[in-house]
Amino acid sequence: MANKKTVELYNGDIKIEFNPGRHTYRMLPEKNYLCSTTAATGVVDKSRPLMKWAVRTDFSKIREDLEKVEGEKVFRAEIEQIVDEAEGYHNKKKDKAASIGDIVHDYAEAFAAWKVGEGGEPEIPNDEKALNGIEAFLGWYNENDVEFKKYEKIIYSKEHDYVGKFDAVAKVNGDLCLIDYKTSSGIYSSHYYQTAAYFGAYNEEMEEIGEDKAEKALILHFNKGKGEDDPNAGEFDSIEIPEEEREKDFQAYVHALNLKRREKERQKLWRKKNK
Repeated sequence: MANKKTVELYNGDIKIEFNPGRHTYRMLPEKNYLCSTTAATGVVDKSRPLMKWAVRTDFSKIREDLEKVEGEKVFRAEIEQIVDEAEGYHNKKKDKAASIGDIVHDYAEAFAAWKVGEGGEPEIPNDEKALNGIEAFLGWYNENDVEFKKYEKIIYSKEHDYVGKFDAVAKVNGDLCLIDYKTSSGIYSSHYYQTAAYFGAYNEEMEEIGEDKAEKALILHFNKGKGEDDPNAGEFDSIEIPEEEREKDFQAYVHALNLKRREKERQKLWRKKNK
């Protein structure tokens, strides 16, 4: 397919085919699919805080609509209609919020590409909340000595056999930093595990090919909010992960990777048994 691209890592020793449309990776020439960092950290449960927010959002919609009902009595048919309208309301709010974070994320990616000499200066969008996030990102860039070196870097670990793609490498105040952008309503433990996995695989390759290894890992968080009315939507934060915590996160990631692989093995055994 035209949108597929092949990247060479470890001075051409490793060739990986990346399909951005499906977000899949294959090792060439064998063409077996590789486990990605995102897939491995998918075993971490993030549902509990999201479920609480979804329930609160849907119930707030019910209360809001009940207050609009005229008269002292509310008939069952009216209540059923209100509940039906509120069901899944959190998904509509989430979709609108996601677009805010995506706009900021896309701008930051284009900005890094421009700074390494690929593409022109990105246009600043009109969306007010997205603009707040972009201004905060540019404020971080201008308040620190930042020199982007790479962007959208695909990594692969020979030792642990996983693949992934992070957002940028930059010199920040003299330190070479691996940077990953996160677009979400909050920072989750899986974000730290992913970033540690990127850091480990990147430095594994750099050490083998004799290039400078990353010294620090940063998460640049673009808050998409929990709905279009969330006052935190569009906010920006820069989080430096301490070395000791990053190493613990990497060990946790390796465990998650092994659990993901064992889960796939058990699923195959289950399907085979139930044929």
